[in-house]
Amino acid sequence: MNNSRLKIKDAELKPVAIVTGGGTGIGATCCRALSAEGFKIGIHYRRSEAQAKDVLSNSMKIGEFDSQRAMLRGAWYLTKRILRLFMLRSNSGRIINISSVVGHMGNGGQIPYAMEKAALDAFTKSLAKELWGRNILVNSVAPGFIDTAMTEILPDDVRQKILENIPLGRMGHPEEVADVVTFLASRGSYITGTVIHVNGGLYGG
Repeated sequence: MNNSRLKIKDAELKPVAIVTGGGTGIGATCCRALSAEGFKIGIHYRRSEAQAKDVLSNSMKIGEFDSQRAMLRGAWYLTKRILRLFMLRSNSGRIINISSVVGHMGNGGQIPYAMEKAALDAFTKSLAKELWGRNILVNSVAPGFIDTAMTEILPDDVRQKILENIPLGRMGHPEEVADVVTFLASRGSYITGTVIHVNGGLYGG
């Protein structure tokens, strides 16, 4: 067997993970964790860091609200394409959505963001049922407040108020979210249609 054919065979045996929002923060950490687990990584990144920080603003204009809707549409469209091109043909795969604690407990000033994340978890649960019997597992990971560029911009008084409501008394680390994502991607073979909370006890689910 020549070297080119050998490389193709090896690539086919290596699991592939496509990570949207993989350029910074939790997404980037998930890329590194999945790579260490042996996954071949495809990274998608759409927005700059400055735009990502706008999610935490205390008021949103109608254009920003529509942007959140577009993000949800993007998740639906990409999932549909990946299912059709790869997973349904092989009757196997893992879909892991990253939602948020605010989609469950709400948060003042973040109504569009909370709506989008709540809808993403509903999408997760419904898709898991639609794929019944296809060996394709669909789950969500809902982080709480994680130490990333998005939370670094919070005023000190807001940050302190958040910490007072977290039983573990600290922000989470991106690696703690990535650990759960990696588990679901590689070993969580009897988990589907579930939202796993990673929030230090802020919300029980």
